[in-house]
Amino acid sequence: MRFRIARNEHLTVLLLPVVISVAALCFHPLEVQAAKRDVKRDQVYQKGMALLAEGDCRKTIEYCDKTLSEDPKCAMAQAIRAYALYKLGDLQKSLESFDKAILIDPRLFWSYEARGTVYHTMGLEQKAIEDSTKALRLTDGNPFSIYLNRGMAYRKLQKYKEALSDINTSISYNPHHALAYSELGQLYSDLHQYKKSLDADTKAVQLEPKNVNFLGCRSTHYAALNEIDKAIKDLTKAVTIDPKYEAGYVARGLDYQQIQEFDKAISDANRAIRLNPKSASGYMLRGMSYLNMGESKKAVADLSKSIALEPRLVTNFISRGDAYASLGQHQNALKDYTFAISQLPTMVTPYQKRAFVYEITKQYQKAIDDWTKIISFSPESYKPYLDRAAVYENMGRKDLAEKDKKKAKEVRRQMW
Repeated sequence: MRFRIARNEHLTVLLLPVVISVAALCFHPLEVQAAKRDVKRDQVYQKGMALLAEGDCRKTIEYCDKTLSEDPKCAMAQAIRAYALYKLGDLQKSLESFDKAILIDPRLFWSYEARGTVYHTMGLEQKAIEDSTKALRLTDGNPFSIYLNRGMAYRKLQKYKEALSDINTSISYNPHHALAYSELGQLYSDLHQYKKSLDADTKAVQLEPKNVNFLGCRSTHYAALNEIDKAIKDLTKAVTIDPKYEAGYVARGLDYQQIQEFDKAISDANRAIRLNPKSASGYMLRGMSYLNMGESKKAVADLSKSIALEPRLVTNFISRGDAYASLGQHQNALKDYTFAISQLPTMVTPYQKRAFVYEITKQYQKAIDDWTKIISFSPESYKPYLDRAAVYENMGRKDLAEKDKKKAKEVRRQMW
């Protein structure tokens, strides 16, 4: 048996923080509105942004604090201070500073745009949308970044029609902004329109050919279309550009698994782990590769490390359950499958695997219960009826087994 894993889930885990950080830089350079042009505000903006461009957030905050001590009503100083706090990861203090900037000057659109991005990073998408909408009402400059930020928030809320409209509007205002195309690709991916995802990704890569995140996203969509060779080619290019691109090695390793080149997958897992000894995805990849190679003890060890580092990756518990089952450690397998079910109660796979282990250990009624649950999820599928029939036969209930076999034939006939 070959064990497979959903490539997208784990790549997303690795890429998401990177994508957010890129999105945070999506602000359009401030065009101070002509009707309210203020020399002092311009000076504060230019100086503050210059310090931020140097990557010195603390010095930026010191400069803004000094400015505010001289002029407590300088909204721009508060806003830039808030953005510097955001860059430092202090989201709550960043919000407080943006609130102060807005209180001082409720018409400074950039405060709303930037605060919206903080809300987006915190997962407060509705508030992000509200702030972006306010910024759009106030700005008279190029609003491409505001539309993009709002589109990203709509996408997180699965409001795909609104997201598509905003992201395309952003592109119409700035057709050379690579991140907008990358976000468009992710949106089409959510809708399982992978060819459209590839078109958008390719545009992003053309605009920024050395952006490893864009190459990584495109590789995911190549893999979704089963164009594994192209996915591997993109990821190889990405790790060549940035040899420290951990996510790229993990994603390429998952692709190698797809074509059963497990030695190469393990090699990539080792690279990821060397780069980051706490790489949950690296241990996951190596553990899955060992499992597929029949080295179940090594699989258990690596998957256990991955779980200790990132217990939210529920598929790790399913995979470790498989490894335990292959070792004959059925109680451990049942424990892992049961935990996976508690986290993803509508996912069929852990019920199937648990049912098979229950059958092996002659816990027939529990196996029946699991197959009955699976049938309730997908009554139009004939195979679960046959699996339940096999358990009934082991129980000596040939009458119920025949009833399930008959039902399976009826369902299969309806499929055709």
